[in-house]
Amino acid sequence: MDIRQFKGYLFQPKYQLIVTIFVGFIIIALNMISFAIDDNSTMNSRILNIALSNIIFFVLLNVIFGVMSDLKYYYRDSIYAFIALVGMSYVCMYWIIGKNSEDFYLFKKIFIVLGICYVVFLVLMNLMKKAINVVDKEHEKNA
Repeated sequence: MDIRQFKGYLFQPKYQLIVTIFVGFIIIALNMISFAIDDNSTMNSRILNIALSNIIFFVLLNVIFGVMSDLKYYYRDSIYAFIALVGMSYVCMYWIIGKNSEDFYLFKKIFIVLGICYVVFLVLMNLMKKAINVVDKEHEKNA
């Protein structure tokens, strides 16, 4: 595989989602193996923290590659991938931890805040790209 093809894959939100899920599941599996003997409450909070950091990793990855991409449907695909990641994280946390955890309610609220922050990041990224395009057009007129 050529390096240009690899870079092209990272500019698509669905591949960013796959990378994020893969990294997250590896970290969760390693934590579950290493803390098999440990207390269950610390394991629950670790799983919740890993899920939230996985979402933040996706947001950063998506925004960084979104500034450099020229895909027409990038924003739509990014929002769908974010919703899929949050949904999968929520289902996995519910499956692993259960609904009796005291921290689970707090983390649901944090998911909502992360979603709002993600939409704000996408809007700012879109405004930056539009401003750069306006400056480029003005520069071409003057040149």
